[in-house]
Amino acid sequence: MTPSKEDYLKVMMELSEVHEKVTNKLIAETLQISPPGVTDMMNKLVKEGFVLKERSRGFRLSKEGQLVASALIRKHRILEVFLVEKLAYSLSEVHQDAEVLEHACSDQFIDKLEAFLNFPTQCPHGGAIPDRDGLYRKEELHPLSEVKEGKQVRIHRFLDDPDILMAVEVQQISLGEIYRVVENIPLKNRLTIQRGDHVITLSAQAADNIFVDRLEH
Repeated sequence: MTPSKEDYLKVMMELSEVHEKVTNKLIAETLQISPPGVTDMMNKLVKEGFVLKERSRGFRLSKEGQLVASALIRKHRILEVFLVEKLAYSLSEVHQDAEVLEHACSDQFIDKLEAFLNFPTQCPHGGAIPDRDGLYRKEELHPLSEVKEGKQVRIHRFLDDPDILMAVEVQQISLGEIYRVVENIPLKNRLTIQRGDHVITLSAQAADNIFVDRLEH
């Protein structure tokens, strides 16, 4: 299993956490790889039995693919916790270096690092960390962009995208904070949230990739 194939499987699992359907286009946009290149790799992964292709659901991981992906996600997210908590990486910096390190670290090293960090349950971006058996809690994630005006939400997770994470840092948005949606105008490509005197206007793209717990229905 090459690092490139591992990355595809990991991205598929991460996308399936926040999207009902994982498509070729979505994978290409996330990995910033040309669609023909993605098609070629996906055909290889289907042939090798790591990925299943369904007309209604796009691509999904087989059991073998899930095991590979969850193990890599576990490494990646534990490394992110270490880099942020112990080496003072910012949210926008940590993802890229964790991407490099995850392929070089043994399972034994990750187990010891997990214990050193006191067994964290989520990464700095809010993603759940799988256990040694590849199991982790399934969460119902709601994009901030889908919340109606006047409703309160708790910030739950940020997508591991450099542009999104930079916007989150600039606007000083943190996990666990509670905001009220004061304006949601899709046609104007913006959404505004407020916490006390702190008023933040986000692009529609950013709001699509910030996930929240709804406190009011």
